[in-house]
Amino acid sequence: MRKKYEFTGETLLWQGRTLQRIRRISDGALGGFIEHERNLSHYGTSWISLTSKVWDDAQVLDNASVHGNVQVRDNAIISDNASLSDNVVVSGHAQISGFASMSNFAVANNNAILRDNARMFDNTYIDSQAVVGGLAELRNFSGVSENAIVMDAILQDSTLVAGSARVLGNMIIRGGLSNISGRTLLTGSSTIIDSTVNQDAQVHGNTTLTDCIITNSARVFDRCTITNMEIFGNAEIFGSATLTGLTGARSRIGDNVRIFDLASVTSVAGANPCRGNAQIYERAIINSGGLVQDNARVFGSTSISGTILDNAVVSGNGSVTAAGSVGWNTVVIGRTSVHTVLGDIPLLSR
Repeated sequence: MRKKYEFTGETLLWQGRTLQRIRRISDGALGGFIEHERNLSHYGTSWISLTSKVWDDAQVLDNASVHGNVQVRDNAIISDNASLSDNVVVSGHAQISGFASMSNFAVANNNAILRDNARMFDNTYIDSQAVVGGLAELRNFSGVSENAIVMDAILQDSTLVAGSARVLGNMIIRGGLSNISGRTLLTGSSTIIDSTVNQDAQVHGNTTLTDCIITNSARVFDRCTITNMEIFGNAEIFGSATLTGLTGARSRIGDNVRIFDLASVTSVAGANPCRGNAQIYERAIINSGGLVQDNARVFGSTSISGTILDNAVVSGNGSVTAAGSVGWNTVVIGRTSVHTVLGDIPLLSR
């Protein structure tokens, strides 16, 4: 083995260890400090710069680069073409590989893995058994911990991904209140802002969530847009549905509700406008103050401001006003406008 560096004789007492400065033999360039030769391989172009330190059983291998006041310790491994710079700390059994890079106070600890072309910077962290890879980026104070996996996504603004969450796809998760945890699965190109996804919930496709909670076993997918809502239970929101909770406490939609196609729901703050086994689809509109529950179905281009319940069906181009209520087994079709309470009417059409 041909050595690529030597010790200069300069030492540094650092955290109870005596570190030694290195010098590259080929050009005499000074490097940083290591505890022993196991810390920096003599193979490849790997290097440790002037102010960086590697000690304990940590290793810098292959063509990896460590520069700019970086600290690597314990049993950490930096390999392949990985790059660490600007006050990064890597410790525990963390592994940084591929073309991954860390900079500007980023931290990797315990058994965390950063690989492929993933990047971390601006006070971000990975911890525990977390894996971050692909084209993922962690920005400004975001973090991944526990057994979570993040591939290709961008996390920023203190976003936290934890538990056994899987975030797979070129989505953006941002906002200081975003938290992804539990056994959640997120895929696709969604944009998630100031929202929580937890327990066994799933988010897929090109969904946009703003100030939402998606929890329990709820599923949101396709091209939905949801604002200021809590989706819970086994609810499914998909297609190009639009759900909007007005300013204030989040509105809640749950149980076994299904809202899809181009359906639209607008709700007053804190209300529960859709519940039970209700289904809203096609171009149906549920206005603020409207309520659809039980086994009711609303579809077509119907506009609902009143209450639809029991096994009622409302379809067509009609409407149910705030004073209207359709229940039991009533079926309303066509351009009918309901302004009163309807009981068990087999068919009402116009």
